[in-house]
Amino acid sequence: MARCGCGRPRRAANLVTAVAFRSDGRQALSAGFDGEVILWDLETGKPVESFVFKGVAKSVQRLAFSPDVNRVFVAADRVVYLVNVYDGKVLLTYKGHGGAVVALDLFADGRGGKSPTHLLTGSDDRTMRLWEVESGKELAVFKGHERGVNAVAFSPDGKRVVSGGADGTVRLWQIEGMPYDIKGTKELKVFRKHAEPIVAVTFADGAGDRRTLSASRDGVVLPWVLEKPAPVVNPDPPPAAVTAKEAQPRATVPVGGTVSALLASPDGRWVYALNVTDSRLVRIETATGQRSGLMLLANGTDVLSISPDGKTLVAMRSAYGHNGPSTLLQVIDAQSLALRTQFTAGAGLGAYLSGGGSGFTELSVVDLEKGKLLTGHGGIWNHSLLQLSGDGKRVYVSSQGVTPGTLEALVLPEKPDDKPVTYRADAPRRNPLGGEFQVTPDGRFLLCRTGTVLRTSADRAEDLKFHAAVEPFAAAAVDVRAGACLVLTRDGELKVYSYPDFRPLGTLRLNVAATRAVCAGGKLYVAGIDPRTVSDRPRARGLGDVHVFDLKDILGK
Repeated sequence: MARCGCGRPRRAANLVTAVAFRSDGRQALSAGFDGEVILWDLETGKPVESFVFKGVAKSVQRLAFSPDVNRVFVAADRVVYLVNVYDGKVLLTYKGHGGAVVALDLFADGRGGKSPTHLLTGSDDRTMRLWEVESGKELAVFKGHERGVNAVAFSPDGKRVVSGGADGTVRLWQIEGMPYDIKGTKELKVFRKHAEPIVAVTFADGAGDRRTLSASRDGVVLPWVLEKPAPVVNPDPPPAAVTAKEAQPRATVPVGGTVSALLASPDGRWVYALNVTDSRLVRIETATGQRSGLMLLANGTDVLSISPDGKTLVAMRSAYGHNGPSTLLQVIDAQSLALRTQFTAGAGLGAYLSGGGSGFTELSVVDLEKGKLLTGHGGIWNHSLLQLSGDGKRVYVSSQGVTPGTLEALVLPEKPDDKPVTYRADAPRRNPLGGEFQVTPDGRFLLCRTGTVLRTSADRAEDLKFHAAVEPFAAAAVDVRAGACLVLTRDGELKVYSYPDFRPLGTLRLNVAATRAVCAGGKLYVAGIDPRTVSDRPRARGLGDVHVFDLKDILGK
């Protein structure tokens, strides 16, 4: 927003990233990528000239007025600043996050009237942190999200908090000893029905701390009941509803953590699982359904890909250091699980693009043998997801963080320095694009988590055309030989479709909260959590295993 005197604030060329209103509606704050914060008098539409906050940070992500209206909180880069509302001077800083601070909320326990006593922050470093406002002391760190924490909120009594992440999950936490004697934190529940990153969370008005609301980037708002009322006994209950048949796993491979990648070798001999909780690579032999290899990766590794010939695995870890973001690429022999080489590169190198902020970045081409950047192609939106086409001649790019979402193809040039030809997918408006997607094993289709199915082709005129729609899913797998597409929904159902025409064939219950799935060797491998076994786990052990189902049981063959 620009400084003007026409009676109301006017928009400027710089993108506005944050706004906040004072509780009485008399003033507002605005900020953007230029790092300047402007205090507006809403009665005159003019900026308050005595307030100056400029040159302190490169960009501002969030703003908030203190309830006492004498101070404001400015989340800029990796730091939150407590600022005097009268002159813009920094009173205190809250430092500790390793990534940009993109969410904050305030709580007042009543000891200081309207003055807040606690500050809650969420960051791209995947953590949420609790601070004491007056001292700047960090009181607690909440860890559990697989991607950045985009939204945070206190419950009315401050004893519980809720967070929403770019991983699409909403998480409920308890603060033990809040507010006077904080002893620790505990994750109470994880809600997984959103298909896109979370952008807002709150405790519902009038519901105390018994219900929350969350909103995701695709415009979906969901209510979450935290405490259900006591059931009313019906003396004449209706007949039990007919439920779908439950599929039973033939085996369970223990992983003990969240699986962010589940990949099958091209020959169907192996399945590889990346446990991001412990940064471990697990290999499963499909002939036996048993674990046949284990490799410890660099701490924080969260991306895994496999080469088209199945001989090489590449694991990636993105981190924030004193010199900014960096990426560690680990090149692994898929058969021996031995590390061939590893090297560090700047942000954005690797199979996935993960820029640290908003705007555009590059698609970087890396020589894995030499550990060398060959070239870069600009015009890719930060946080976009990549998949290579079946013939290896195109890269499909799906956007994240923009609405409406897009999916486009980049035709790889014969000469690395030439600019690639690009074009976008053609799909009806009712079939959304963007977010996570996968290429079917035969390379014929793209399956988007939104439920949109696109067909692929080497002919540009036929590539990325709408083909069918399936149920939006948390995970999906295709067995080409069996002629089946298996879609796992967020409520634990398995939808079976024919392949390649995607006609619905039936529904089964899996009782697994799935995160990833893949077909290999006549079996369906599902990474996820069986809620029935959670109470049996030791507290120190992570949750999540790979469940092995026989396709004959699922397809009835």
